[in-house]
Amino acid sequence: MIETDDGATILWRLAGFGWPEEGRVVTTVKHVTDDSRYVRLNGVLCAVDGVVRERDVTLEVAELVWEPIP
Repeated sequence: MIETDDGATILWRLAGFGWPEEGRVVTTVKHVTDDSRYVRLNGVLCAVDGVVRERDVTLEVAELVWEPIP
């Protein structure tokens, strides 16, 4: 769970792969919340690239946006 600075609670689920010996992670993330300020996240899929250093994990998260093929 994430608790935002403005008091919202967001449940998030990571699903992917980690290679601890290489210090990297790739995953996707989905969110669930009933807080009206963040409810749009319920329909969002994000791609995640991460670095693992000892006990620190740094994740770079990018929202995937679907656009129709012209």
